[in-house]
Amino acid sequence: MLQEKEQLQEKMNDLDARINDWLELSEKTFNFACYARYWFAKGDNKTKTQLLFKLGSNLLIKDGVLTLDERKEYIRIKEGKEKIQQYIEKFEPGFNLADIAQSKYADAIRPIWLGD
Repeated sequence: MLQEKEQLQEKMNDLDARINDWLELSEKTFNFACYARYWFAKGDNKTKTQLLFKLGSNLLIKDGVLTLDERKEYIRIKEGKEKIQQYIEKFEPGFNLADIAQSKYADAIRPIWLGD
């Protein structure tokens, strides 16, 4: 019975370690996805090189265009963003408030906006 308990405890510890590793990787990947553009714009050449290598492998510049094999986690983020974008477009209004403010209807709407 004690041996079985130890085996179960080992499995739980292993699972816990895998979960922690996954969470750490997820957090690092998310932070990279959020801030890489800023780091690339503001960073020195060493930082930019590190960012490119972190993005993927087999970097190749041909005719002024950079190509690389993206890492799986960034491909998933890109695919997820595309799927979410479809839903966002359904919820976005079909007009721009700035356009309305400068249209001929703005005079009629202004008193409502301003509470007059």
